[in-house]
Amino acid sequence: MNLRIRSGQLRDVQELAELKEISARRAYAFATPEDLDAWLAARGGTAPLRRRIQDPDGGLIVAVDENGALVGMVVVRVDDGVAHLGDLYCRHDGMGVGSVLYNVAKERARERGVHRIVAHCFRDNIRAQRFFVARGWRIVKSVEPSDRLGTSMLDELELRT
Repeated sequence: MNLRIRSGQLRDVQELAELKEISARRAYAFATPEDLDAWLAARGGTAPLRRRIQDPDGGLIVAVDENGALVGMVVVRVDDGVAHLGDLYCRHDGMGVGSVLYNVAKERARERGVHRIVAHCFRDNIRAQRFFVARGWRIVKSVEPSDRLGTSMLDELELRT
């Protein structure tokens, strides 16, 4: 797949919201439908994406395919010398989009002089756990989630570059 990587733009917001919902419904199949709907109502939609795009430190990065469709997104935000990786969502599994976005986010963090990257991942999201661990991440602690997705715990993962 031929990808173009760029920063998210306000014109992308609706398509990104749809991409996030499609990917979350697939990735968070461990959650009850009611809990997933509540999570999407609180964390989905266009408002959070709009804020990320308008935030100069928001770091919303998108992948666009050869047809101009948005096929992936990731956020990398730097606070106090630590990069926070989040919202890594892809329209399709197994196409390599997540790996490309992950590598770009990691490189952007390095460019800003960051040597520690953290992410949160629902404990029941085994696919995401495997993705990160396969790339050298380690789980450093478990925390109670601020969102209601069943009884899932969040694992904080860390990568030192």
